[in-house]
Amino acid sequence: MDADRLPGSAAVLVLYTGCVLTVLGFVNLFPLYQHINETLGGTFIALAPFLLPVLLLAVLWRGFSGKMSLAAANWPLLVAGLALCLLALSVPDPNFSVKRIHLFQYLLLSLLIRYTMSRRLRKSALLISSILFGSLLGVHDEFLQGLHPQRTYGLRDMLVNSLSVTGGSLLWHGLGLFTNHRQEVSSAPLSRAAVIFLVLHLVTVIALVIPLVFYRNNVMPLWPFVPVAGIVFFWCCHLSDDTSAWRHGLLVLNLVVAAFLVYPFATNAFEIPFH
Repeated sequence: MDADRLPGSAAVLVLYTGCVLTVLGFVNLFPLYQHINETLGGTFIALAPFLLPVLLLAVLWRGFSGKMSLAAANWPLLVAGLALCLLALSVPDPNFSVKRIHLFQYLLLSLLIRYTMSRRLRKSALLISSILFGSLLGVHDEFLQGLHPQRTYGLRDMLVNSLSVTGGSLLWHGLGLFTNHRQEVSSAPLSRAAVIFLVLHLVTVIALVIPLVFYRNNVMPLWPFVPVAGIVFFWCCHLSDDTSAWRHGLLVLNLVVAAFLVYPFATNAFEIPFH
């Protein structure tokens, strides 16, 4: 389906649904990697995380060569993006080289996220919102893996996801991809409440994910999710009528943070083990 042929709101909804379904696909790809490893051998799996990102960049360069210019690129962002991608490759356990495939997965996801959010955001609001939204989806990825019978919840993979989506977002922003959509957004600056929300957003998620490592193979507790409910309440009280250029991004971040509240109730109500 071509999202550009749909009405504005419908297209955005379809694209956000695609972002979520992409993460669900990542969670269930492990059997495929096992099959590839058994069929083609471990060498292919070990090299794929290094070769696939290069292939992606080559395809993008060919597809957008008429719209991109290295002379006009933001080189500091490109260098920072590449550095974070290389760092993402160094974080996974070297004994499990398949984990490095997260880099390619989240480079692709960051591209889809940028295309999606560029319909409502621009400039720094687009870059920062894309990074935070993609990083949150990477956290949801690990939560879903904790509920998957063949996967496990892990902070290291979460870090790889975040580094990869941040590196990818910096690359696409530095290359100027998806910046030509017509956006009807306010020019009002980011409010103090919005800054507080973004800071609390980072602190809350970090405070949420770390304690859960100690509850693997146990019942998922409710107490780490209390600050999540608090930040959602903060948004409802102070940002639901925000008029800045960040309005759409703040709404999306609030919704994806609020989605964390589903996990403790679902796992306890249906007695789903958390690995």
